[in-house]
Amino acid sequence: MLSRVRLHSFLPPLDEAAAITIVVAGVEILGLLLFRGVHGQPTIRLANGVLLGILLTSRRSHGPAYFAYGVITNVIAAYLVGFPLRFIVSDPLVNLLELGLALALLHRFVGESYDLSQPRILARFFVIAAVLVPAASTLLHAVAFAMHGDNTTFLLGLFLAHALAIITVTPVILALRSPTYARFAKQPRPLLSVSVWALFLVTTILVFAQCRYHFLFLVYPPLVFMVCLRGLVGGSLALFFTTFIAIGFTVHGFGPMVLDVPGSTSFRILMVQMFVSVAAFLVLPLSAILAERDRAALELERSREQLAELARTDALTGLANRRQLDETLERECRRANRSDAALSLLLLDVDHFKAFNDQYGHRAGDECLRAVSDVVKTFGRRPGDVAARYGGEELAVLLAPAPDEGAWAQAEALRQAVQDLGLPHAGNEASGVVTVSVGVATVHPQNLPVTPRMLIERADEMLYAAKRQGRNRVMASL
Repeated sequence: MLSRVRLHSFLPPLDEAAAITIVVAGVEILGLLLFRGVHGQPTIRLANGVLLGILLTSRRSHGPAYFAYGVITNVIAAYLVGFPLRFIVSDPLVNLLELGLALALLHRFVGESYDLSQPRILARFFVIAAVLVPAASTLLHAVAFAMHGDNTTFLLGLFLAHALAIITVTPVILALRSPTYARFAKQPRPLLSVSVWALFLVTTILVFAQCRYHFLFLVYPPLVFMVCLRGLVGGSLALFFTTFIAIGFTVHGFGPMVLDVPGSTSFRILMVQMFVSVAAFLVLPLSAILAERDRAALELERSREQLAELARTDALTGLANRRQLDETLERECRRANRSDAALSLLLLDVDHFKAFNDQYGHRAGDECLRAVSDVVKTFGRRPGDVAARYGGEELAVLLAPAPDEGAWAQAEALRQAVQDLGLPHAGNEASGVVTVSVGVATVHPQNLPVTPRMLIERADEMLYAAKRQGRNRVMASL
């Protein structure tokens, strides 16, 4: 049983493994058939980019299994397209070493997150995956070619073939297997998305499907537009299709590169590889810059919201401050006058609070206010209501509109809840615990237009009446 558990942890699910094997094999065969350049070598190693993206987004324990699948599919693909036997052996081995080196360096210097919209991660990804690793694999290929006596003059194109696979294919896999893709797929205005994609694809195909006009510059505007409109996911997908179209047509003798160097196939392929490389160095950094701008704007908006909340919140109690209470009173009074709805205001004062501070200290007094405020927060939770610190040890609850069960009942429940806290208060001789006195004012606009001043004055009168009659009670003006 233990061996089965261990084996299961190292092997991916069978359906996933089969799907990935088929995809990698299909991509490898497609790349070898459509994009073979001089000396029969592919101009872009599509399968390497696909497999690296899968390895980076899969469980590390599944890595060896995917490596094995990659080698097997590489060998099968090379055999099916007619590679010489020496290449069937050496090529998968070099690809395996390349992927292993890329994984080791990326895990070491990038970490677990491969969000290429972050400039720091993108820069490290470029240096490692698009420069160091392709250089190492090109060197290994050169050694293998030299051992077999083959021509090594096309090493720059070989380097670009490996680099392009990683910088144009791997970002697509990373994007498709990340939560960002779900948001991209649910983008609003589908008609706009379809129109932009159609414009991009038609323009790119027209540029590379003809050999009469040098319209290469027309590729960049829709490519940049895709980045601006759909961010990293849209930009990486557009870059992939640009690579596919540009290299595919150029390898088969079409496109603007034929106008520049009509007689040299190898040089045309090298130029289109460099063109795609420049496009990648335009698209991906631009995506990261725009994403960083969006993150900064979002962070700024959150900071503004936090500052606005702080400006409207009492720091000690967490209740609304006097400013927010006044604003809410003004708004709800206007609404009440329009709709003839009654308003209620509860003003409460902690009984003998000065004596509490003198006996227990100001820190204990602050804790007492927080405890009472926590009780007050449980009242007045409807959309128009607000619980606030009125000033000092006085708190307020605006009930807008006045509750059907009556403001007095709400106030009495609040008073009882504070008393039930059982906070010791030796200076409150009547009960020995912290209590509050509550004044309640309820006004009806149909009798007289409501103003904030009117509501506050009436509630204040009732509060002082409650204090005069012995405290720890509710007095209401209805």
